[in-house]
Amino acid sequence: MGRTKELFYQLQEEFVAKCQAVEDGDISILDALIEFRRQKKECEDYIEIIKSFESSQSEQIEIQIEKNEGHYKGAELAVRQGGRMYNYSKISEWQIASNNLKCVEEKYKNAFINKEKGLTTVDEDGVILEEFPDVTYRKNSIIVKLKD
Repeated sequence: MGRTKELFYQLQEEFVAKCQAVEDGDISILDALIEFRRQKKECEDYIEIIKSFESSQSEQIEIQIEKNEGHYKGAELAVRQGGRMYNYSKISEWQIASNNLKCVEEKYKNAFINKEKGLTTVDEDGVILEEFPDVTYRKNSIIVKLKD
């Protein structure tokens, strides 16, 4: 078993033990939350380091993948070309359409908000707005700001 897998199992065991300690009342749920968030931040930092390594070494990695014909120590490796992206923001026709869309969205969002308040919304032509956007709600978030 590799070192990474051993570390994962160790962290998993610590996580389960800490959850059990919270359930048993041995530690505060907030203490557990803060510790979990610190560990999460460390893992995210580690992932960024890995991404940086891959990015800075991409040419060498690609050469080695090609040299090994996409197979190395039981792993299959391949290079996938980056996708093409289009940015229309400099096209005046697109800017006008985008601004019109924003105005329509704002108008109907306000109509929905007014409906919630028991009010009726009338557009600039005197027409009562009776169509409303579908509204979904994101889940609540817990904000934790850790002191270093």
